[in-house]
Amino acid sequence: MFVFLSSCLGKLLPTLLATVALICCCLFAFWCDSIKFTPIDSLEAVLADLSDTLGQDFTAPDVALGPWFRKDTQIVTVSNSDGETRIFASDVCAPLPDGVDMDGKWQAVRALSIVVLVVGGLATLALVLSLCLDVLSAKGWKYLAVLFVLVLTTLQALTFLLFDSNACTTNPLADDLPTDVTDAVWTVILATIYKPECEWSHGSTANVISVVCWFLTGISMLAVGSP
Repeated sequence: MFVFLSSCLGKLLPTLLATVALICCCLFAFWCDSIKFTPIDSLEAVLADLSDTLGQDFTAPDVALGPWFRKDTQIVTVSNSDGETRIFASDVCAPLPDGVDMDGKWQAVRALSIVVLVVGGLATLALVLSLCLDVLSAKGWKYLAVLFVLVLTTLQALTFLLFDSNACTTNPLADDLPTDVTDAVWTVILATIYKPECEWSHGSTANVISVVCWFLTGISMLAVGSP
């Protein structure tokens, strides 16, 4: 009984680390807040002065997106039985607009996110099953550890190519043109309001955690050894 419990506990740490890595991997890829474009400093100063003058808060929203989705504001109008109407605004993840210029690096990041999700998901499932089932041999345990340390860690780290892609160096909103303005006018508006390059956001922090946890999963498996 003691040997059985110690075996389960020895596998628990890498299983938890792999689970965290998998969740953070999904957050970076499929959440819509991995990188963001923020308003230029001069606009923030103008809005701050306007807020002080009128006594109301005026802000320009950040433009946030991830490899697969972008953040969009959804406005819902609700009327109750008394005839009162309330407007609710919430941020939702929406598909990227048609015509977005995705270069090779952006497409590679999207492909890598799927590969890591599939391979990492299967590897994590193997760890979960091995908690109290004898599904991995000593050699299989070592091979799986190397997969976490070398393959998954490297592939996850390569997704940071998003910062060197068109997703970051050009504002994707430029391709989401309103029907009542010309392409040139909309481009000028974006250049006037937002900074030309993206900034770090929450999803990228999750990506760092994912890279570290994939690596620590394999290291902990090698340190503990095959139970």
